[in-house]
Amino acid sequence: MHKIAEMLYKNRLLNSIEEFETFEATLAQVDLSNPALVYDLCLVFDDETECPEVMYGLIHCIEAFEWKDALKHVMLATPRMMENAAEWADTMHYRILNHDQSLIWYKEYLHTFEPNQKQPLIQLLQSISRGEPDRFKDKVDEIIGTYH
Repeated sequence: MHKIAEMLYKNRLLNSIEEFETFEATLAQVDLSNPALVYDLCLVFDDETECPEVMYGLIHCIEAFEWKDALKHVMLATPRMMENAAEWADTMHYRILNHDQSLIWYKEYLHTFEPNQKQPLIQLLQSISRGEPDRFKDKVDEIIGTYH
């Protein structure tokens, strides 16, 4: 894990003012020119954080990377995110599903992934589609229609 991501990870639960301040200061140091860092940043998310609104800063940081490259790393990290940050994986995917260009790139990347990489993503997308079919069924069907 990259040292910046490691520092964020150590402070991700935001249980104290010190963790909050360290998290915020570390987040400001993220090098946005290295999209490979996005994978590690995704592993920082935790559904048990005491201050979820601060995690939106992490989302905005990830989205500040060159998005086409960052998206691939978000997708690759999603199965690991599901272990401790399923809600954040959902949030990231809701944002992806609401961005037309991301849908195109998501589908392109999904086509290149190995079956074991695709399956957790397809399951997550199907879950989102079932939860809010009026908003997401058509979009999800467009992405995964060729993968069932």
